[in-house]
Amino acid sequence: MPRTQYLRDATRSVLVRNNSPDVGFDVGLITKNALITRDVDLLGELARWNATTVHISVTTLDSSLHRVMEPRASHPAQRLRAIETLARAGVPVAVLVGPVIPGLTDHEIPAILEAAASAGAHSATRILLRLPGAVEQLFRAGLDGELPEPTADHFRRPRRGQFELFDPAPAAPHQSAIR
Repeated sequence: MPRTQYLRDATRSVLVRNNSPDVGFDVGLITKNALITRDVDLLGELARWNATTVHISVTTLDSSLHRVMEPRASHPAQRLRAIETLARAGVPVAVLVGPVIPGLTDHEIPAILEAAASAGAHSATRILLRLPGAVEQLFRAGLDGELPEPTADHFRRPRRGQFELFDPAPAAPHQSAIR
């Protein structure tokens, strides 16, 4: 039976180890962690071969909401700096807006797109919050008492496991900041 091999820096090892030099591979990364910039040299080299894309997730730009929603993830400002660092190194980097939480974070989409575009993101995508079955109760329980009123009141009830986007004051149509 083979022994388990422990690698000191698994992420970097995965990026540089390829036992089949005649077989190429592409690397697609999705993260909420600004530490991805520690591998900017490797990602830049992969980018020169059109072999990588990085998606950095930004749920909110609001620091207090970030502390409640993603206490262990990098601060949104750090993620935007990571987008900038990667883009400057020639790495194709996109922003992943998500999860979009109707009534809580959906109004931030234009600001997140603007900030990400300014940082150098080449594209954007989004993931709507989906709370099937008992997950909804767990999610709401995790936020109970953590969100300022009336923010929590704007949280819409799910229909067939999906939320509807909430727009408290419809604005003029917004063009995407990512071109």
